[in-house]
Amino acid sequence: FKGVLEDIQLVGAVLGLDVQATELANVMKVDWDTLVNKVAEREERPRVFWELDATDPAKPYTIGAGTFVNELLIAAGGVNIFGQSDNPYPQVSLEQIVAEAPDVILLADSIWGVTPQMVYDRAGWEEIPAVKNQAVYPINDSLVSRPGPRIVEGLVEVVGVLHPNLP
Repeated sequence: FKGVLEDIQLVGAVLGLDVQATELANVMKVDWDTLVNKVAEREERPRVFWELDATDPAKPYTIGAGTFVNELLIAAGGVNIFGQSDNPYPQVSLEQIVAEAPDVILLADSIWGVTPQMVYDRAGWEEIPAVKNQAVYPINDSLVSRPGPRIVEGLVEVVGVLHPNLP
């Protein structure tokens, strides 16, 4: 997130809009920090599988360490089940997902037509807690896949899914 704020200020400087870029970055930081502080008060930390691309549902792509999406997921009060992966965008197996037992599945590939029902219908996925409990949610990929001003909106959306009763 810090890098996103720095990039906004850099673009502002290049465009001669330093003041506006600084104002935007400051508002984003305040909004981000306010939400992160609310989430920090929660004890619940759902284990999350973040699906990026399930062109092959038996070996979907996800997020690992070192990505701003992983940082966003942690800030939203989730635990990335593949957050220890050295690969920022690993392709994982169904067996790995089952073994990690996510409480929630977020579908960043919903923009390509992937639906929760499609996940519920996948062979072998029925033992995953998120599937058993119907905790599979589409996420607006355009808010979370580009490191820009709307990333705070993406954080709001992910927090809303992981902690729907957060005041």
